[in-house]
Amino acid sequence: MNKLLLTCAVAVLASLGLNAADFSRKGKFETFVLAQYNGGDSTTADNATTQAEIDSFISGGLGMGYHFHDHFSLALDLSFGAATINGADSGSTVQTDSLASLAHVSLEYNILKSRFTPLLSAGLGFISYTGDFGSTGTSFQETDLAYGAGGGVRWNITDRWAMKAIYRATFTNLEGADETLLFHTMTLSVGISF
Repeated sequence: MNKLLLTCAVAVLASLGLNAADFSRKGKFETFVLAQYNGGDSTTADNATTQAEIDSFISGGLGMGYHFHDHFSLALDLSFGAATINGADSGSTVQTDSLASLAHVSLEYNILKSRFTPLLSAGLGFISYTGDFGSTGTSFQETDLAYGAGGGVRWNITDRWAMKAIYRATFTNLEGADETLLFHTMTLSVGISF
């Protein structure tokens, strides 16, 4: 029985193609779906009395990439989620749910040529917030530059299917704020190469 289980395990691992002898990412495109956790942060406005806090939120979306080398690729991800924004000014507070739209272009460095590899990532993009403060009737729309770097792991399960898990420290500034926001972004993606 143990011999049968061992034979099955070896067959499964072999079918996953974990041998990197003939494996290459170079010249391949990929598309993927993604889920992101965006850890919130708070900031103070230039006037030192207005405060804004963006709670942690989940976003989901799509992405694509191109591997111009076995170790280097360029990736674009787009995601959308509902972010709660809390504001305080001179003792009064407001809270609203806004649509958060995130786009990020990054250069990824796959450290190993193998199917399973640690990776480093750095890039820039934008974060956009759209919503209204229902009690006041005031609507808002703001788009801010975002930049960040991080790392994670990539696993090319087969020649066609891949998974990535990446942590990225994402920095951005709200209009009129004197402090930079830091989002601890964790992304899980599953994609197909062609």
